[in-house]
Amino acid sequence: MKHIKQILSLVLCLCLIAALCACGKNGGAPAAESASEKSAYDAAAYEAAAQAVRDEFIAVIETGLDDFNEAAHPELPLYTAALTRFEENGYYEAYHDFDGNGVPEMLIGVGGESGRTVIAVYAFDGETMHYLCKDHPLGERAYLGRADGLFVVRGSGGAAQGEYVLYRIAPDGWSTEIVDVIDYLYSDEEHVSYTSRMGAVSGDELVGRGLTEAVGLDVEPEWSLFYPNGNK
Repeated sequence: MKHIKQILSLVLCLCLIAALCACGKNGGAPAAESASEKSAYDAAAYEAAAQAVRDEFIAVIETGLDDFNEAAHPELPLYTAALTRFEENGYYEAYHDFDGNGVPEMLIGVGGESGRTVIAVYAFDGETMHYLCKDHPLGERAYLGRADGLFVVRGSGGAAQGEYVLYRIAPDGWSTEIVDVIDYLYSDEEHVSYTSRMGAVSGDELVGRGLTEAVGLDVEPEWSLFYPNGNK
């Protein structure tokens, strides 16, 4: 009798374990689906938005700025106007998730096989692409870099002065959050003064964080040519 009770107890334990395992499997599936849904985005909508950006650049290259609405596209005029004079430059695209929200930003670069210069960064809102830092478009004297988690636009106002615009992608994932704008003035590389407009980053911090040295991206994205121009 004693042995029978022990056997029954063992059977009950095994049944309980099996039931718990089944619940764990069934209960885990919705959680996995929820996580997947949270990080997913509409790939078709993303590609359509990316194609619209490519089309804008191609329109400027092939049509010229005289017949293009410059005011509606602040990212295009200065740099593209200059680049159309140099037929060796091809236009490239690349993608990288800078803010880690699961949706990659779109990069536009120009150059050749030896290297590319980033001339625009776009972020996706679920329907369209937004040009980041539209109030400080890149031009012949404004260059984009990235260091210490911040994008850096260095704009030259002449031989001895200019500004650094420090920004990051806002929590919404597609707009810009300006961190600071810092004016610089120098007589030579050893004598440079920095003046913060917003008081967020001092001159010493600007240098200490390596932001003055941000002349390119701190990642190396995989570029693909979408308009060869003269670089075939």
